[in-house]
Amino acid sequence: MKAVKDKMSAKKEEATKRKEKSNMMAKKAIEWCNYDPKYRFFYDRISDLFAEPLKADLDVARRLVPYDSCPEYKAINESHYVYRVRNRLQKEVLVPLRKALKLPEIYECQSMELNLLQYDRILSVALKTYKRAFYKHDRERFLQYLQNVQCPELPKTTANNLLPHEILNLLQYVNGLEVAERQWKRMLDNLFNFST
Repeated sequence: MKAVKDKMSAKKEEATKRKEKSNMMAKKAIEWCNYDPKYRFFYDRISDLFAEPLKADLDVARRLVPYDSCPEYKAINESHYVYRVRNRLQKEVLVPLRKALKLPEIYECQSMELNLLQYDRILSVALKTYKRAFYKHDRERFLQYLQNVQCPELPKTTANNLLPHEILNLLQYVNGLEVAERQWKRMLDNLFNFST
């Protein structure tokens, strides 16, 4: 019982630290926005990058499911309509599209289908994000993929996706040292072949 309480306490403490760190980062960002014009410019441009596709998504959703296309929409106000069509866009268009593209996010949500995931289609950023889930739910195939990345017959882009710090992260896995050494050698070989 004490072990369970200690574990719960540790989790709460960890969550509190994460929240404090997040709050500190948010305060720092606000401070920078208020006092650093270069940061404010950068922040505004990044916000624009996110805002434009979101606006376009809402426009697409409205076009796919017009306000007068369904009797239930006529009984609700505009904001509820937008919320509902956005959800429909997500469920009826974006999720099937992601599934067709075999993006890792779909398999992450449905770990039972993780064995269908094609690791060679995953970008290094997604590989880094989901590596624990891959290792937990599909260990044998994931480790096999990491070893196969070393094979000379694979396309060079597969090996080039891993950056030096990502190669070092491979050390935490079983057989990670061997895989990391091969990745490092392959990266250096590609670098020197590129420069000559």
